[in-house]
Amino acid sequence: MRDTSSARISTRPITAPPHPRPSAVTGGATVIANRPRAADWVTPSAIALLAFVGLRVHESIRFLALVHGGAIITYGAAALAVTKAEPGALRFASRDRVTQLTAAYFLWALVTAPFALWPALAFSVAKFAPIVLLMVVVVLMCPPRETAVVTIVWGFCIASAILGLESMLFGSYVAETAGSRLRTSGGLDPNDLAAIMALSFPLALGFITRLHGLKRALGVLMAAFFVVVIMLTASRGGMLALAVGTAIFAFSLRGKQFVLVTVALLVAAAIAWREAPATFRERMLTFSTISEDYNFTVYTGRKQVWTRGRGYFFEHPFAGVGAENFPVAEGDYAATLGRPAKWSAPHNAYLQAFAELGIVGGLLFLGLIGVTARRAYALWRRNGPDGRHRPEFLASLGAFAASACFLSHAYFYALFGLCALISLANRAFTRMPLPAVPQRRTPRHSAR
Repeated sequence: MRDTSSARISTRPITAPPHPRPSAVTGGATVIANRPRAADWVTPSAIALLAFVGLRVHESIRFLALVHGGAIITYGAAALAVTKAEPGALRFASRDRVTQLTAAYFLWALVTAPFALWPALAFSVAKFAPIVLLMVVVVLMCPPRETAVVTIVWGFCIASAILGLESMLFGSYVAETAGSRLRTSGGLDPNDLAAIMALSFPLALGFITRLHGLKRALGVLMAAFFVVVIMLTASRGGMLALAVGTAIFAFSLRGKQFVLVTVALLVAAAIAWREAPATFRERMLTFSTISEDYNFTVYTGRKQVWTRGRGYFFEHPFAGVGAENFPVAEGDYAATLGRPAKWSAPHNAYLQAFAELGIVGGLLFLGLIGVTARRAYALWRRNGPDGRHRPEFLASLGAFAASACFLSHAYFYALFGLCALISLANRAFTRMPLPAVPQRRTPRHSAR
């Protein structure tokens, strides 16, 4: 009979390595370092949704418009992301504040639609909520890793460049008294196009300041191309957004890098001004005589439109006049005056949100931007390892915030995509873990 008196039985459970590597998106479950990662199908799906929903690049491609290619790609990419995502990703994305605020914002637009001045027009806005929400959720389902975020930012910038190129090749020029302005062949006017280029410009600056070689050269080319498109649109709001975004980015730099970037930007600005179209220069020069501009002197100018817009809000403080119903309110007001007048857009996203959706909708809109700005600020300031310093995200959001002061962008799809991207970057670069999902392990005993 075998003698086991000297055998020692270990009752200590086997523990995980001291520094296990967490998975990208596992609902918080800890994954042992040697476990292989599954193929990432969510990141390319997020890029497709940002391009076809947020930036609407398919509207300028006639073939895709004829076969409804945008819808096919959008829903196909969303289905792929949901089925291929790691466990817990969908639940985590649905609980993110950006998702919840976006859902609440469009839900409120739907709730107030029956009380709108023109309900059918308000419902037409709310019906696009599902695809916008899909875009936000899929972006937030992406693995919170640096590689995934950088890939998505590249995809966003490339999609913006494609949109600009499509506009130059297939778009049209809006004739005005001061000259002609570039617009897309789809539903984006010159100001919309300029806004997208302006918020994409800081993202390209991020590549220029961190990368080297061919990737840096590509970043330079894209940044220069974005400026060219803005000049062709001759959008003053877009140019102001570009200046604000660039300033936010530059002031996050320090020492030699700040000096080099500032000098390079000033030289580039001088060259751009010299080569800019005459329409662009003429419109930019009006900044010096802004008080004499039509926006400050005529009934349909922005100043008087904003004054009337505040009146619409106080008349309908709770439900507003209805999504996209600001021009209808303008028409009704002109009718009371007994004068024919243009049904003007609000030309201010913040005023638009409050006037069309009341105080609830306005606060939800501000809350979405505020939450995103707080997350972007954590990446803008230098409070940790250099890898966390990503000033381009706050600069991009700042560019939108500036353009929104002059454009009717309360339902601008690119904003919601940008907010989701910034939230993903915040989680990736600040190492925010997902909620923990406990895993039960059976203790194993070893005998020697």
